[in-house]
Amino acid sequence: MKKTLSILLITILMMSAFGLTAFADDGCTTYPYITLADSADFTIVTQGLANYKTVKVQGLNASWTKVDFTATEKDYITWTTSNGSNVRFLDGFNLKTSLSGTDTATIVVFATATADATVTITYDTPDDDPVSVTSYIYAEGTSTTSSVSNIDVVVDASGAANDFTSPGLNVPLFNLLDEGIVTDDDDVLHQAPSALHALLYALEIYHSTETTSTNINNFDWNWVKANVVIESEGSFVKKIESDTNDYTNGWQFKVNGTAPDHAASATPLSANDDITWEYTAWSW
Repeated sequence: MKKTLSILLITILMMSAFGLTAFADDGCTTYPYITLADSADFTIVTQGLANYKTVKVQGLNASWTKVDFTATEKDYITWTTSNGSNVRFLDGFNLKTSLSGTDTATIVVFATATADATVTITYDTPDDDPVSVTSYIYAEGTSTTSSVSNIDVVVDASGAANDFTSPGLNVPLFNLLDEGIVTDDDDVLHQAPSALHALLYALEIYHSTETTSTNINNFDWNWVKANVVIESEGSFVKKIESDTNDYTNGWQFKVNGTAPDHAASATPLSANDDITWEYTAWSW
């Protein structure tokens, strides 16, 4: 018996030393993080009265590799919504405000007016601390805002030569996909200007011959299309000129001095907002 226990102890120590996946007594993998299988699902923007989106969650190990959950591990996954009136989960033919025992959920959004919600997915095994990931959902409803007035935009790049301030802009609504700025704009507001619209509008005016007097329909967006890269269905600013997200530094934004916990593309503007975009270190 002692010999058997010694061999087991040696095996566990060797697994730890060589960085092999560790299992707790509950038979579940210990993940330092969990994440969404599709990075575009961190932000979900909907239009109209009713929409749905299927989202999958995965484990994220210490090497930042995504791993599917086992059947046993799925039993310890729960889904909750911060707004059960507008955002629920489809379970068979039923709509629920929480869901358990699955790594994949169909999220159903109902909204006659603007509404938002945070969906939280938690992996909580008996032997480990819970880890969670969130998806932000913004429902635009049915009304449209064509422009928002008196927006101050500050761009703080890595080099002072590329910094600028554009005060008092009247930021118009424009379609990023139609203008050729992105190839997918599913996670961008379509019915009101967002903090992302403010950034792109300010960049094009500052760096090109376009002015605030130029009709938005006459913008060619040549500077933005040549120097800005936006990914994840429009929700993630990957690059502006040479300042590129490298997972150490990246483009981050604030509205009136506060950093929202969701994408700029899903953050509608209000009159007199101060929008700051800064290339800076991520705080993981």
